[in-house]
Amino acid sequence: MKDGKVTAVRADCGFRGLSSASTVDLVAERLREWIIAGWFRRGQMLTVREVARDISAPQRLVREAFTRLRDDGFLMRMARGTAVAPLRLEAQQLLKHRLPLEVQLTRLATRQLTTFGLRLLDRIEGEMVEAQRRYDLPNAQRHNYRFHVALYRFAHRPDLLAEVQALWAGFPFDLMTTMPSRLPAVADEHETILAALHAGDPQCAARAMHHHILHGWQEYQRHYPLQLERQPRLARGG
Repeated sequence: MKDGKVTAVRADCGFRGLSSASTVDLVAERLREWIIAGWFRRGQMLTVREVARDISAPQRLVREAFTRLRDDGFLMRMARGTAVAPLRLEAQQLLKHRLPLEVQLTRLATRQLTTFGLRLLDRIEGEMVEAQRRYDLPNAQRHNYRFHVALYRFAHRPDLLAEVQALWAGFPFDLMTTMPSRLPAVADEHETILAALHAGDPQCAARAMHHHILHGWQEYQRHYPLQLERQPRLARGG
């Protein structure tokens, strides 16, 4: 693995002093980030030994994280070992399921966000914009993922977040990252969401999230028209 990936994870992961469950959660979350960011390519073979070595984690924890990600759909078991799951062709069906869930999580989180939460989201957004400025697409997408996860955790609905993350597993985020206009649009759309969050307006935040997700889908359709037969009809959130 490239040094940039190893450095990023080692800076984020402090395994000492955490429970086994916490460290498995941490390893699994970092692997989700890498897949969505495109650092792990679709279909790429992964080994417990290599991942454990590169993030300085015990192989037992990495093996447990692999099991979780296979259950979530991010990884799949192959004859030669474990591979990153391919894109699912029914991306429009994934969108139809994830859109109302993410709008609901946004609405719930807005009502429960703390000052710390708002500062955290502002910081993640700033890091994403800085990665964009450097044209560091994987890190920009990684911070985009973190923005959504951090926000949704304030909804205090881990069941809904787990369902959303399972839907993300097959969604073409890696392809969307390469679209020239998408990441600058993501930053602008996040700013609209943040404005609603700072105002404590759940309905406005939900509408902004609905627009953010749907606009990304529409951009994807324009760039990859042959991969989709038709755009799903979606009810507006709010």
